[in-house]
Amino acid sequence: MYAQVLVFRPIRLRHSPLLDYRVPESLTSVLRSGVLVVVPLRTQVLPGLVMGLSDTPSVPKTRDIVRVLDPEPVLGERLLELARWMSRETLAPLHRCVQVMLPPGMRPKAFLRLVPRVDHVPPDLPLPAAALLQLLVDRGTLRDDQARAALRNVDVRRARQYLKRKGYIDVARILRMPGVRVKQVQVVQLAVERSAWDAGLVGLQRRQLYGSVLAFLEQEADLVEVSVVRAETGIELFARAGCIYCHGKNGDGRGPVAAAIVKPKPRDFTAAEFKFDADDNGSTGSDADLLQVIQRGALTFGGSAIMMPNPALSEDEIKTLIAFLRRFEQ
Repeated sequence: MYAQVLVFRPIRLRHSPLLDYRVPESLTSVLRSGVLVVVPLRTQVLPGLVMGLSDTPSVPKTRDIVRVLDPEPVLGERLLELARWMSRETLAPLHRCVQVMLPPGMRPKAFLRLVPRVDHVPPDLPLPAAALLQLLVDRGTLRDDQARAALRNVDVRRARQYLKRKGYIDVARILRMPGVRVKQVQVVQLAVERSAWDAGLVGLQRRQLYGSVLAFLEQEADLVEVSVVRAETGIELFARAGCIYCHGKNGDGRGPVAAAIVKPKPRDFTAAEFKFDADDNGSTGSDADLLQVIQRGALTFGGSAIMMPNPALSEDEIKTLIAFLRRFEQ
């Protein structure tokens, strides 16, 4: 059996972007379309994706697949066919069309493995090469990134090339899949009745904010991710829009960069005093005013240029953010 493999490297081939490889007997039971494999190409070993299987090769001489990176297909037949269509219609390289479809974490990573061939450091070596070889003699085989971490002030790449050229070390390119871990998220659920809220919030600086979080959780019957709570109550928007840096996490105008701003000072939201009448209706600080200022920036209405426009925020997001700001009012 033979496999048509797409390697993730731009290669100029006359007829097809696929390369034929013989499937070893040990892999015939696990190999199928959409599986990631390691294949030899000239003097390298590269990751590739099996695009199809056949009984006969299209070339007289073939090499064996080295190993399977993951027995589970990362792409199904319909996605493989879609990638072929995209390549035909857009004239984009097939490997580029396939790469954008690979799930996060399913792209193999390449490492260089450094293996010492001597048990001592010869004299008269350049200092970088001597440092790298001494590390390998002391600790044994290492990956290139491990050597870089241990020798931060050494040009490991040049030292590695020098030692390999002199025959003091072997350098091998290895591929492996990133480790897969279970994603952990924080979840919350309301634990007390509304009648107990006031007693629990006594002495807290941001009672209104915490009260809004409790009110949101009261409406949810099941466990809720913390990130969802932040998004729904405006906490995430307050940070994403950059408000937290000047106005501070308590909304009192004492953010981490507030001390560097001489005039005008960042507004204290707890005082509930706003000066802009963005809609020209004779009153300042309405929700409509704040929406315009957040959306278009304070400079538009004669304020500070430090408060930039926020075109990336939708109107609904800005309204959520305004409701969040109101909770700072004392």
